[in-house]
Amino acid sequence: MLDIKLIREQPDFVKGELAKRGVEPAEVDRLLEADQKRRKLQAEVDHLRADRKRRSREVGQLPPEERAAEIAKIRAEEADEERLAKGEAIDASNPRLVLGAQLGLAEKNVEELALTLPNIPRPYVVVGASEADNRVIKTEGTPLEFTEDEIYATLRAGYEFVRDVRPLLMICHPPPFDTKCDRIMSGKPVGSTAARRFIEEVKPDVCISGHIHESAGVDRIGPTQIFNAGPFKGGGYIVIRAEGERLDARLEFL
Repeated sequence: MLDIKLIREQPDFVKGELAKRGVEPAEVDRLLEADQKRRKLQAEVDHLRADRKRRSREVGQLPPEERAAEIAKIRAEEADEERLAKGEAIDASNPRLVLGAQLGLAEKNVEELALTLPNIPRPYVVVGASEADNRVIKTEGTPLEFTEDEIYATLRAGYEFVRDVRPLLMICHPPPFDTKCDRIMSGKPVGSTAARRFIEEVKPDVCISGHIHESAGVDRIGPTQIFNAGPFKGGGYIVIRAEGERLDARLEFL
């Protein structure tokens, strides 16, 4: 996922680079607008929290008859914030909680919009209109190609050994078809339909793929996170953490 700080500080650069991958400038603008709204809400929430901290520091200076009521009020606000963080129902008449809920929705919107943008092409990737513009640097031997039926059968056969295992990690050289991880420079998806079919049926937590070096990125198919770290020289790597019976992963760059 693109660094939101880079998009904020160099929007024209990001738009120019993403245009090479067929992304309209308006898509970047939508993300920037959503981010601006999120930051405004964050500033308001931070102001309220700072005010609560100030009141906590000064509560000892209040007259005894006011002190207990102020302490109870502060504790109630903290408890409300904890409930909101857990996703529990909130009191719609409480402006503090409503503001916090709005911030949560704004953060989710920014994340979803950011996930729709592909990564910026690496400097060494050739820009062209079709596969004919690709530059062959070196060829060794004969490429080994499997049919989609063979790929699907291989995935299914391997799955039988781990059918009851959770969490489930899928590692498949070709990325699933029609994602942000399988597009050549022209924007054409060239991934595996068999891999996509398997993911839609089995729903593994995470799928790590490669093959399409110019398409380093992150996407989702249903609940499954899809990753392509790109070429080794690009410095991409994937961090995976087990959280109970689920896996969580993210794409990082050196």
